[in-house]
Amino acid sequence: MGSNGNAIHLWKKHYGEIPRKMVIHHVDGNHENNIIGNLRMMTMEDHCRLHHTGKVHSPEWNEAIRSGNLGIKRSAEVRKNMSEGQKGKKYTEATKQKTSDRMKRFYSDEEKRKAQSDRMKQWWADRKNTG
Repeated sequence: MGSNGNAIHLWKKHYGEIPRKMVIHHVDGNHENNIIGNLRMMTMEDHCRLHHTGKVHSPEWNEAIRSGNLGIKRSAEVRKNMSEGQKGKKYTEATKQKTSDRMKRFYSDEEKRKAQSDRMKQWWADRKNTG
């Protein structure tokens, strides 16, 4: 099982099942750091936005993000719970800087950026077809 599989297993052990269309995010960006305090549950949409804000994408992708037309529907209760879960969260400047530096290194390479964009497009297409 990969490191994210370990994170999912740990999350389920502490909090129970992960609702459909939700993912477990590593706050510090280190997928090897599976300490429960480093894990947050968030929607796939918010996770994608977190990791791809300001990145180069196709005009179609950008429009889908802007319009929210990603095929993900959340109930008012889920939105409220997500909002409540984010209140009071603080990230150290060191954590913010480490994540920023890591993303800059990854996305400074045009080939890696295109490959990631293609993977995300396929991922969303797969979700729309199975959702």
